[in-house]
Amino acid sequence: MTSSPTVPAFTLTRPQAAPLDPPPLYAQLREEQPVTRVSLWEGRLTPWLVTRWEDARAVLGSPAFSTDQTHPGAPTFNEGAQQGPRGFFQNYDDPIHAAMRRTLTREFMIKRVDALRPAIAHLTDELLTDLTELSGPADFVEHFALPLPPWSSANCSASPTRNTRSSRSSRGRS
Repeated sequence: MTSSPTVPAFTLTRPQAAPLDPPPLYAQLREEQPVTRVSLWEGRLTPWLVTRWEDARAVLGSPAFSTDQTHPGAPTFNEGAQQGPRGFFQNYDDPIHAAMRRTLTREFMIKRVDALRPAIAHLTDELLTDLTELSGPADFVEHFALPLPPWSSANCSASPTRNTRSSRSSRGRS
């Protein structure tokens, strides 16, 4: 099966000059066809691409759509990729998704998140300080963007590895 002209071939390749911008085709489709089929892997898969917030809300709230990667024909982001374990609740459909989400709701309420801000700010300061202490150029993603989320999440739990230089050093700062 080959890609038809009405189903654009979609790639996540971003321009080198602006790597944080969406791929050019994504921006174009957001303006011209905010909900459209796209082809992946030379037309072998044709999932829907939803580019606007309002449309995404409608899709995510509809039982006609699924995030369950175990469904036959579920798209992958890498050609030939094998589906891994289902993992987190976002890979389940209701009612399992709703039940799992309810167990986490308390941890992400505004008061709870506000209470975490000082610890996350402290962690941010530590990571930035560590970055400045490195000799030569440093990879911001490796030394800041990747470690901050899991360490911040550890603050939401009773994890003993949260928020300390010694725990970061013992884990290889990865």
